[in-house]
Amino acid sequence: MSAPPPAAAADRLWLPYTPMQGGPPPVEAAATEGVRIELADGRRVIDGVSSWWTACHGYNHPHILGAVADQLARMPHVMFGGILGMGETREDRAAMLATLAGLDPPPESVPINMLVRSPGTPLAQAPDFDPLEFVRTVAAARVMMPASMLRLSAGRLEMPEPVQALCFLAGANSIFAGEKLLTTPNPDAASDYGMFARLGIRPDDRDRRTP
Repeated sequence: MSAPPPAAAADRLWLPYTPMQGGPPPVEAAATEGVRIELADGRRVIDGVSSWWTACHGYNHPHILGAVADQLARMPHVMFGGILGMGETREDRAAMLATLAGLDPPPESVPINMLVRSPGTPLAQAPDFDPLEFVRTVAAARVMMPASMLRLSAGRLEMPEPVQALCFLAGANSIFAGEKLLTTPNPDAASDYGMFARLGIRPDDRDRRTP
C-alpha cells in the first residue's frame, strides 16, 4: 500500500492503493482507453499500470471485450448483494431485493453481508442491527429469488450461531469461507465445520475442504 502523496502531487497522480484515511479524495473516472483514463472533469491522465489485471493490454482491448461479450452470451455469472446495518430502512432493503429479483436473468449469487464496524471508518459507531431483520431479509430474498445462491458473507464472526441457523432455515444456502473476507475477519474452517455438524448441515462435497 502506498503512502499518501505530497500535496503538490495529489492533483496529478492517480494512486489506486492509497490509504482511504489521510489520502487525497477519490478521483472520478468517466472513460478509459488503452493506458489513458478520462476523468469526470475532462482531464486525461496516464494509468501507469493500465488496469493491473490486464496490464499488458490496457483498457478496452477489442479482443478482451469480445471475449467478455462471448462469455456473457454463453454462460453469465453475476453476483449482486448488499450490506445490512448501514442505516438503511426496511423499505430500502425491500427495494434492493426487488431490483435484484427484477434482473433478467436473476443473479446466480447474492451475498448478504452484516456491517462490520471497523475502527476509523464513518460507520464505526453505527448502532447494532437487529438480527431478526437480517433473517427476515434472507427469507424475503429466498422467496423473491428462488434459484439464486444466497450467501452469508461478511459479519458472520460477530453473528451468533443461532442467528446463522435461522438464516439457513430462512433460505441461505451458502457461506463465504476463509479466515479473512476482503479486509474483515471471518470464522475459520474448523469453526464453520463445527457449526455445520451441530446444525446437521452437510456441506456440498464439491466445496468440501479439510478444516
